[in-house]
Amino acid sequence: MGIRIMLFLRFWIVLLSFFFSFMTMIIAALKHHGRIAIDFLSSLGIMALIRGLIAAHGQPYEILTNSIAILLLIIGMVILKHFMK
Repeated sequence: MGIRIMLFLRFWIVLLSFFFSFMTMIIAALKHHGRIAIDFLSSLGIMALIRGLIAAHGQPYEILTNSIAILLLIIGMVILKHFMK
């Protein structure tokens, strides 16, 4: 019974994060007349990878590659912010 509850909670966490990320993307596009900034899209990518880590229950290689991808996106965002001043 405990595993079913954990799977149910994990499902709803992932589903709500999908909903809120799409809603924020729509609101951001409407505020900026249909244009979305690259840092916003990168943060959505990071959130998608984090959702993948939450839902991951497979190979350690998959978890490692998701973690490396998150780290690379964060480093890219820091470099972008540094040079776009």
